[in-house]
Amino acid sequence: MDALRDGDPPQIGPYALQGRLGADALGQVFLGRSLAGRPVAVKVIYPHLAADPEFRVRFARQADAARRVSGAFTAPVIDADADAPLPWLVTAYVHGPTLAAAVAAHGPLPVASVLTLAAGLAEALSAAHAAGVIHGDLTPANVLLAVDGPRLTDFGMAQAVDRAEAASSGLSPGTPGFLSPEQAEGLPAGPASDIFGLGAVLLYAATGLWMAHFIAHPDQLPDELRPFIERCMAADPADRPTATEFLTELIAAHPAAVNHDTWLPPGIVAADAGPKSHRQHQRKPVDLAGWCSKAWNQRRKLTRRHAWPLAIVALACAVVGAGVVYVIHPWPYPVLQPAGLAAGSRGVNSIGLDWASPGSGPLPDKYVILRDNVVAATVPGDVDHFENSDLTPGTTYDFRVIAYRGSARSQASANFYAATQTPPVSDGVFDSFFLVNEKIESGADSVTGDTEGETWVDEWTFVSTCAVGPCNTELSGAIDGQNFTAKLTPTGGGNYSGTAQINNYYYCGSSTTNYQQSTLYISLSAAAAHAVGNQWAAVKLSGGITWSIAAATSGDCGGGTLVLGLSG
Repeated sequence: MDALRDGDPPQIGPYALQGRLGADALGQVFLGRSLAGRPVAVKVIYPHLAADPEFRVRFARQADAARRVSGAFTAPVIDADADAPLPWLVTAYVHGPTLAAAVAAHGPLPVASVLTLAAGLAEALSAAHAAGVIHGDLTPANVLLAVDGPRLTDFGMAQAVDRAEAASSGLSPGTPGFLSPEQAEGLPAGPASDIFGLGAVLLYAATGLWMAHFIAHPDQLPDELRPFIERCMAADPADRPTATEFLTELIAAHPAAVNHDTWLPPGIVAADAGPKSHRQHQRKPVDLAGWCSKAWNQRRKLTRRHAWPLAIVALACAVVGAGVVYVIHPWPYPVLQPAGLAAGSRGVNSIGLDWASPGSGPLPDKYVILRDNVVAATVPGDVDHFENSDLTPGTTYDFRVIAYRGSARSQASANFYAATQTPPVSDGVFDSFFLVNEKIESGADSVTGDTEGETWVDEWTFVSTCAVGPCNTELSGAIDGQNFTAKLTPTGGGNYSGTAQINNYYYCGSSTTNYQQSTLYISLSAAAAHAVGNQWAAVKLSGGITWSIAAATSGDCGGGTLVLGLSG
């Protein structure tokens, strides 16, 4: 547990907050106390989710459903408030690390521990499914490892995440790497989806591998677990067992799976004993200079037979005399893997990334954010948010976060995929070179002889006067080979309009200086767009031009009007 930070609330509802336990995709998790002093876990929803009225409705519905779940291997929901300024959810506090943190710090669990884990999770799912509740996001971050058995948390909370928001990122609600095939296709989660998640979690517990990594290294799965995990992760939901069938078959094959007395490896139990116990196991720093002085003062008590300690004393004192003081350092606390990656906010050119601070131990010195396997930024260790800007619109990115403390580093977090928003085509900006097709739709000119149906192809160049978004645009182009320049102004909905003059198009009579003025009334629309760098650029245009040719002030030259249809 970490101390509360500046800005953290001292109390949520009737629960006094005492420290930070971590975070996940929905919010920050605090250790709290009920009025009677019972320890509880209080999850406070992130502000960007709280601002969505539809999320609040889903959150209230899922919280009520989660209250129906009970069992020895669940963390029951005690209280919730979907109408608070920041909605919150309270569950029974379970003392123990998450499966994600335990594997990150200590490596995969022994086979016996995974079998016991499988039995406990299957019983928890069986109880939930009997109550009509689907978990929907079974991951290592939602599994707590207590000394008396595992606990499954966050029932149904994935369903509270906006499906429309998930669809815009190209993902379904849930965690990549643990989604069932049907969820990945955008279908609702069902009991069979939870069974697939169970298999993926057990795979991670036994090997430390995600699904994609396991495909490349299938030999790392122990034989005792292979048939159970492979059946859970069958592609067809109909081929997966129910939670009750899985539990029955598991216990029949491995009766010891129900033994929860010493199911966790000693390393995980010791590491989770708390900060006080951890300090008791650390070695005290040793002042070698002081020891050297005391040992030298006792040299007369040494017999010749014990002359060898004198050599050690002399060597130690020589080292100290040279200004080198040797100190035995405490055992280092492991650098825990960042978890709970979530997109805090998304814009056309930006993605806000949130992650969970370590649930125990010291904060890291820094976090390194990888975007598509390239370092995108480094932030201090007391920061759990990064705003990634200057991104391409409508594009999906792969993020991971690594924690560093000194030269030690954690494993990279699970891959998290998030997409920038896709603007409507009407936001496309003309800022490039176009070949434009012109066709006379109506009208004719008596001097030039231009008639309906006549066509040309010209080159136009647009230069936007702002960096992003529709704004005034300078246009250099030609009509029937006659050059013109125009300033186009956005009129909304991807439409632009402007005027231009063509003064030297034709002349009347015998004088080659008697040019007649022409006016172009231009109207364009963005017909298609895509990302060009961080700009949402129009790549296809449509529209029209009214070409008004003035009548001559003298002579027999007449005026005219041509209406051109444009595409390009």
